[in-house]
Amino acid sequence: MDSEELDISEYYRHLFETYYTRLRVHARRFLDSDDDAADVVEDVFFELWQNRNRIDFSGNISGYLYQAVSTRSLNVLRGRGADSLRIDLLESIDSMRMEHLLTEADQSVDIEREEMRRQIDVAISELPDKCREAFKLSYIHGLRNRDIADAMGVSVRTVDAHIYKALRILREKLRYLFFLLFINTFF
Repeated sequence: MDSEELDISEYYRHLFETYYTRLRVHARRFLDSDDDAADVVEDVFFELWQNRNRIDFSGNISGYLYQAVSTRSLNVLRGRGADSLRIDLLESIDSMRMEHLLTEADQSVDIEREEMRRQIDVAISELPDKCREAFKLSYIHGLRNRDIADAMGVSVRTVDAHIYKALRILREKLRYLFFLLFINTFF
């Protein structure tokens, strides 16, 4: 198992531990049996794992999981020949609940992004002075290394060294943050 697969399996384990109980409660709102609710949630996680390389979560894994459990639960009810009025009512209630969840998820993503931004700003501010200056001129202001060298009064090789050092320091300080960004971007 390579390191990317290991990261994905760790993330998957985290998702399972975080959402399993909540999703069972959610499925139980549709179904009359705790066992059926557990089966639905386990099926959703199994399908998630099987399709882990093809599913695009667009940063809202919570919404995806709740919607998948809702859909699967309603399909179980349909398969049992449940009253269509009951199914329509459950779909309507679930739709309102999902709107609420998505609003909360959007607010949560905004809070997470703001926290990430704060952590990045702190890490940049803690860089050695010359590294910070070269890094900001390059990555924030978009200057070429030749222009940075002229502005700082140093050689281009020195600018390269400052930027390399800044990136190495930031990579180490923000390793966990980059992992979260990776997960949020691709899952």
